[in-house]
Amino acid sequence: MELNTERLRIIPLTPEQIELLIMDIPKLERELGFIYRGEAIEGHLLEITRDQYAAACLNRENFLWHTFWQFVLKDENAVVGSACFKGCPTAHGDVEIGYGTNELYQNRGYTTEAIAALCKWGLEQNGVKRIIAETEKDNIPSHRVLQKCNMKIYRETEECYWWSLSISE
Repeated sequence: MELNTERLRIIPLTPEQIELLIMDIPKLERELGFIYRGEAIEGHLLEITRDQYAAACLNRENFLWHTFWQFVLKDENAVVGSACFKGCPTAHGDVEIGYGTNELYQNRGYTTEAIAALCKWGLEQNGVKRIIAETEKDNIPSHRVLQKCNMKIYRETEECYWWSLSISE
């Protein structure tokens, strides 16, 4: 399965491919036939990736809610960023999305293009009523991505904003 936009192929990794993302990016590149130029898998992102891998392995029938969706730039065949849903939809129909883009590819609209496609896909899935996202208050580029995807702030804490996009919007 993959999603396509004007400039991107958005490819969800299988649990085995997430393991390669952690352990052997060159092998992942050979297996999927692309060049990995996404964020470095280290520090906090490594912890998130390991957690997603464990969740995807435990929930293989719903791994699309626990995987990393790679943003592959069609004209370079290179991964420039990724996104993940942070678990299956809740009982209320909420599913959270997170994302990141390699610094070299920021401010070109790729993340907005990918998140819009993933939100559309997510809202078409059974049990999903709303896509939510969290941003730090000072992360203006991320605010712009979500605004361009028609998300609205629905909650604010001292450090962050919570955004949502519902089926009815």
